[in-house]
Amino acid sequence: MVTSPKALLRGYPWLDTVSHEFVHYLVTQKGRNNVPIWLQEGLAKFLETRWRGAPGMAVDDLSLSLLQDAAKKGEADPVREDASLHRHAAHPGAGRAGIAEVEAAIRLLYQRGGQTALTELVAAMRPA
Repeated sequence: MVTSPKALLRGYPWLDTVSHEFVHYLVTQKGRNNVPIWLQEGLAKFLETRWRGAPGMAVDDLSLSLLQDAAKKGEADPVREDASLHRHAAHPGAGRAGIAEVEAAIRLLYQRGGQTALTELVAAMRPA
């Protein structure tokens, strides 16, 4: 579905959306379509704001709050391919926390190794 920002009362962050989808394209190319969807989504979410400055500004406070609550309750499971990122359409709370969980891991990797660490992670997943 495609819509114009003019069709919505407050528009939407379409440049972030374009950036997000472009990250998916780059990850698919660099990883030769071998990067798991949960990792692709985490990378795309983390990097979608890079065009306007720092990466990692896209995950909202609600998502981080859901992740913190899940961690406190012992419900923050390690991310699995079949886990929360595939459920986010049917169960937004689980999906938002799941995306925040992956984004937090990407943020830590970025803080410790910069863009090079993210690029090397994707490159290491491509088949030989």
